[in-house]
Amino acid sequence: MLLGREAYTQLKGRGQVYVSTRKGATVLDEVVKEKKYCVIVERKAFKSHNYSRYVEQAATSYLIAREKMQRVRKLRLEVQGVAKEIELTEDLIHDVEGIVESASKTLASEKPPHTRPDPRKCSSCWYKRFCPLH
Repeated sequence: MLLGREAYTQLKGRGQVYVSTRKGATVLDEVVKEKKYCVIVERKAFKSHNYSRYVEQAATSYLIAREKMQRVRKLRLEVQGVAKEIELTEDLIHDVEGIVESASKTLASEKPPHTRPDPRKCSSCWYKRFCPLH
């Protein structure tokens, strides 16, 4: 986490944009103007075994930003300096809209979210002291 914070601090000022809409708020790592449209760039300092969560996070930023920035047409994900264009398919947008709706309902609810903990992971979990299952 400390290394990620250091990497984030080094990148700060390279075009970060704060966007807030009725759907939520996000900090875009960079917005690049290309020809007649804009590209949202999401940067990650470290690889993850679950690459799809990076794609979902980047797509969520796109959903929030497109309300304020109509000319956003592309999404670029950079992981450890390697860039990849993310295709904004209808399926991806639909999936992410579902995730955003589910998260919004969870945040608005008084009850904690339902979990299915893996007992093998509980011993090393940082949140077990807060977990209602322990």
